Amino acid sequence: MICCAKPRATRFCPECGTELYPAGVLSDLLRHVERVASQHAKNADLYDKADLDASDPDYKERLLRRNARYRRLSATWRAYAEALRALLAAPASQKR
Repeated sequence: MICCAKPRATRFCPECGTELYPAGVLSDLLRHVERVASQHAKNADLYDKADLDASDPDYKERLLRRNARYRRLSATWRAYAEALRALLAAPASQKR
């Protein structure tokens, strides 16, 4: 969740005190999904910075495949997070 122009992983924003994640099972699931998506994005960024000038051509191919895999995983988990966020934001009458 983003608050005060920064991504926040805690339940409350430390700058303004706004409750970002209401208590409940779905909000806990949303927090978990966002963390997993963030971790996959970080892994992909690490593979972006990897040295591709190695003499082994298979090494370069493996790095590129892993990077693409982590990018796909990150996109998938971010889509899950967006769906959960939309579900939590929907009025109670639409949730039934």
